[in-house]
Amino acid sequence: MTENERQMSIDRLAEQGRDAQKVKWSVPMVKRLLSCWQIYCFPLAWGIMQLSCGQQVSTWMRLWLKSLTIDGRPRYSVEQINNLPTVISGLEIVWMLLAACVADAIGNRSIVICVCASIQLTTYAVLAAWPANEHAVMAMFFLASAYGGIAPLISAWLNSCCGGNRELRALASSLLFSLGYAMGNVQLKIFPYSQRTKGPSSKKRMGMRLGLLGLEFLSFGRVLPYRPWNAGLSVLRDPTT
Repeated sequence: MTENERQMSIDRLAEQGRDAQKVKWSVPMVKRLLSCWQIYCFPLAWGIMQLSCGQQVSTWMRLWLKSLTIDGRPRYSVEQINNLPTVISGLEIVWMLLAACVADAIGNRSIVICVCASIQLTTYAVLAAWPANEHAVMAMFFLASAYGGIAPLISAWLNSCCGGNRELRALASSLLFSLGYAMGNVQLKIFPYSQRTKGPSSKKRMGMRLGLLGLEFLSFGRVLPYRPWNAGLSVLRDPTT
C-alpha cells in the first residue's frame, strides 16, 4: 500500500468508529458485555457452521476421485483428480459475491443464509443416499460450494449488530473465530478422512451432519430475524452518561 492508501484506510476506519483507541476494561463493563446476546448467538452459529464440514467438501471429492471402479481401474485421471476439486473453491467465491449482492438488495441476511444452508443440506442428503449416477454425485459436490456464501454474511452481520461498540465487537469476534477454530479440529475427529474414500461409507455419520446443518438453518432462520438490530446494546451504555 502507498502512504496515501494507508492514510485513506485509517480515515475510513475512523469514520466507521473502528480506529484504534485505548479501552479501560472494568468489571461493570465486562458484566454489561456478558449480558449481550451477540457474544452467544454468533459464536454458537459459527461453531455449528464449522461442524457442518463445508470446508472439507473439496477434500472428500478428491478422495472420491481417487477411488477405484469395481474392476480395479482408476475412476479419474491424475489431472482430473488435481483440477476438479479446485472448481469448488471458484464456486465458493461466486456464491460469496452472489449472496452478498442479494442480501444487500433485499436487506435481509437471514433469508440468504437459509437458502445457502438449504442448498448445502440438500447436497448432503443426496450424498447420504449416494446415487449410482456419477454425474449426480459430482454435481452435488459442486453444489455444496453454497457453503461459501454463509461465512461472509455471518461475520458482516456480527459487525453490524455490534452497533459501533468496539468492546462488544472485539469480544464477540474473538469468541466467534476461537470457537470456529476449535470446532474445526472437532469435526476432523467426528468425520475422519479415512472414512471418506468411498461414498457409501459416509452414511454412518451423515445423519450428524444433517442435524448440525439443520441447527444452523434454524438458528439464523428463526432466532436472529426476531431480534432487534440493536438489541442488547442499550446495556452497554454508561448509566452515568
